[in-house]
Amino acid sequence: EGAGDDAYGLDSWRNRIVGQYENRIRLHSAPEKVFEYFASVVPDDGDDVYMTSSDFMRAITPYNPYVGGEVGTKNWKYDN
Repeated sequence: EGAGDDAYGLDSWRNRIVGQYENRIRLHSAPEKVFEYFASVVPDDGDDVYMTSSDFMRAITPYNPYVGGEVGTKNWKYDN
């Protein structure tokens, strides 16, 4: 990824697609799935996941392309 990606709008396109996906997760998924997707703290044993206060705010606040914000998960199970 270079500076040219943003010039063609690829970065904003990716953020919009991921943001729409996250909105579908918030709306249609079970609370456990929402928690697992947005939780970012995974201990060394990997059995449990924990959510920070900023993770919680991202989990309950819908994505708005005009406001922007962080998209994507930090959980290793969902990171591609």
